[in-house]
Amino acid sequence: MEWALYGARLVHYIALVPLAGILAWRLYGTAGAPTAQVVELRLRPVMLWLSLAALVGALAWAAATLLAMAGSLEAAEPAVVSYVMTETDFGRLWLARLMLLAILAGLLATGLRTPRFRAVLAMVLVAALAGTGHTQVNDPPVRYWHMAGDALHLVAAAFWIGGLVPLWLFLRTENDARQLAVALHRFSAMGYIAVAVLGVTGLTNMLLSVTDLSALLSTTWGWLLAVKLAAFAAMLLLAAANRFHLLAALERRGGDTVGLRRRLQGHVAMEYGLGLGILGLVAALGMNALP
Repeated sequence: MEWALYGARLVHYIALVPLAGILAWRLYGTAGAPTAQVVELRLRPVMLWLSLAALVGALAWAAATLLAMAGSLEAAEPAVVSYVMTETDFGRLWLARLMLLAILAGLLATGLRTPRFRAVLAMVLVAALAGTGHTQVNDPPVRYWHMAGDALHLVAAAFWIGGLVPLWLFLRTENDARQLAVALHRFSAMGYIAVAVLGVTGLTNMLLSVTDLSALLSTTWGWLLAVKLAAFAAMLLLAAANRFHLLAALERRGGDTVGLRRRLQGHVAMEYGLGLGILGLVAALGMNALP
């Protein structure tokens, strides 16, 4: 059952968080450029599949949690499931979450032009993941500060990780060096904010979660956190190379951009892979005991 729950959490995280970032890209990216419109068209089926995967992951997550609460498949009778989903805070919250995920998938399937609403809805769903981890270990009002910090952490991660997808496709499609530089500058500006928020909220969340820092590396949770921090550092190094080396070279070189575009695409793809790995670790961190 534990592996089923982890699998459901993993699917939900690696689908919903990137989806929210892809949807948010339109808010700060080069939406007016012709290439950006091509990117958005190509990403439509990707976004739909991600929304459906997020919905399936949420359904599996709720089902695995219900089975864990019931103790066995035989004990999870329809009457018990109905009671939990309609008469408990857990059930009502998950029903609301599933409904919002279905609305998001419906909006993406119908192609209705509601870019800002879809982005906000996806970010709300990402932020609400803050209530599914270790934020409940503290008593109010510390619990609320912890949940707010975790929500900001997840939203910042969505902006960064999800934004890498349209950025990679833009680099693959756009040939104009000036448009490429504009897109990279805008992504970097967003990235500065995202990294600052991730750093502050990550440190705050750790201090609010861990009661014994000296025992951090003697627990599975501590080692998972260490691996997550290492992956985050690697993402930072790649982002710094993109911003301060490859982007500067792109602006100097002008028309000869093929080699630089390929290197940028490679760096962005590696960043995205590390980001997905971090989301997998986040899914596991929420299931392991705190130090």
